[in-house]
Amino acid sequence: MAGAIAVAVATAVTVSDPGHAKAADDDREQALDRLLDHYLDTAAAANDHLRALPGQAVPDRFTGRDHAMAWFDAERADLGSVVTLAHTTGRHRMAYDLPICLNIYLSWRHALDDRLTVDTIAVTASSHLDDR
Repeated sequence: MAGAIAVAVATAVTVSDPGHAKAADDDREQALDRLLDHYLDTAAAANDHLRALPGQAVPDRFTGRDHAMAWFDAERADLGSVVTLAHTTGRHRMAYDLPICLNIYLSWRHALDDRLTVDTIAVTASSHLDDR
């Protein structure tokens, strides 16, 4: 895993009894959910800037399209890892939703291999969702 994700996910916890082990597992799961939610929320806001027509309201998390593109550029490797992590940990909704937020960016950057990778994960994840 790349950069910040490796640091966030690979936190060391020392446990001495099963109760603490369960609590530590729960804490890690909640931390992972917060991390994935952060990436999805931020990617969705950035994607809104890329898709916006002139004069259309967009989230204020970014100052404009260039700022959103710069964020995607800086986080590109981590975003691919986040999609994979969501998929491998059974967070199918996240593994489906995040690639949707990445498609325009990856297309504009001609990163078709990355787009194929995340979209393949999204298709696989969609088969686990109940909203058919």
